Amino acid sequence: MAEQFIRRELTIQVLTPLHIGCGEKLRRHSFVQEGRSLLVLDEDKLLDWARASEKNATVLEDFAEEADLPLDAFFKQQHLPAHRYMAYRVPVVSGEPRELQLFIKAPGHQPYVPGSSLKGAVRSGLLRGALLGDEEMRMQAGKVAGGLAYRGEDSDDLQAVLFVPSADVPEGRRPNYDLMRTLAFSDSTPAPAGALEVCEVKVLSARLGRNEERSLGFKAGGAGRDMIIYVEALKPGTRLTGSVLWNQALLDPTGPASGLALHRRRDLILGFCGVCQDAVRDLIDQEISFYQTHGQRDLQRFYEARGEELEGMRERQTFLWPLGWGTGYDAKTVTDLFGEQVFRDVAHHYKNTQRLGRPTGGDWLGPELSPKSRKVALRQDGKLEPMGWLRIEIKD
Repeated sequence: MAEQFIRRELTIQVLTPLHIGCGEKLRRHSFVQEGRSLLVLDEDKLLDWARASEKNATVLEDFAEEADLPLDAFFKQQHLPAHRYMAYRVPVVSGEPRELQLFIKAPGHQPYVPGSSLKGAVRSGLLRGALLGDEEMRMQAGKVAGGLAYRGEDSDDLQAVLFVPSADVPEGRRPNYDLMRTLAFSDSTPAPAGALEVCEVKVLSARLGRNEERSLGFKAGGAGRDMIIYVEALKPGTRLTGSVLWNQALLDPTGPASGLALHRRRDLILGFCGVCQDAVRDLIDQEISFYQTHGQRDLQRFYEARGEELEGMRERQTFLWPLGWGTGYDAKTVTDLFGEQVFRDVAHHYKNTQRLGRPTGGDWLGPELSPKSRKVALRQDGKLEPMGWLRIEIKD
């Protein structure tokens, strides 16, 4: 009898700054910048100081109500050494943050990559890769996508084309029949100490200049300045480990779960690395074309190098993927695969995609070059890097 579960170790290497948010955002009430380091407040330590006397408690209460007073000014007023009241220190690559988006962390302020994020990335890769490799499935999914886009409805019906192999499953029961039930990822090990950095992220947006020349420029924020977003990110070069688990019992065509019909996609789920390789090849080609069209040679070369690297992975259980915040529309969707009209309908009918692929003063970019903007991290040497690229390897 075959084993019910197949378990394999995996390694994750961060290639470009990776941000997976926890939903928490800090302002200058909660951190102090000292040179090229950011000291993040430990609120419990400051509350302990406040409990020491009634005067301290009143001073802290007044500070909490003073919206414009930064934490470093409070420490100076009270003659308190900032480092005694900090949870952790993180280096700043560039800039002076006024606001900071935090990375998800385990207890003890240890950043990690959630298994749910990895599973979501593989789900996206499987959907794109399978549709690229199966014209009949792509045509079927395109018809579904066109109808959904016109009605402005969600993508459950579209995803069911691949992930729910059994026909005529009622919508409310689809999670029970979903192919991804057969695959599980653990959370990664916590990142080593010092793996986080504060990244300055800008938005490159397509523009059409004089003489119809296409270029990229930074999106403006307030007061005519570039829009800047500061995030905690795992540094390039960080290595993490985790595991992946296949549930063979759910894939057994003669087993008690055969009625779910998940065995019809057995080869796909067991060979998800190769499918994700095909999917990411498509993403890389699109990025090369986008940056080539708009004259951004450094980022074009980055993606050309990733394409060359991918070619060396064909016989290995390894693939590249952009994960987390700032990695773009195409890394999480597949509507660009269904032709221009479906893509136009998506951009027109969905609230969050209006003006997708429409540069100011320019023509429609079309599905292959959309969206019109990309989030990029500014490095210390002034170079730009895309967000969130990983190399994921499954060990035999």
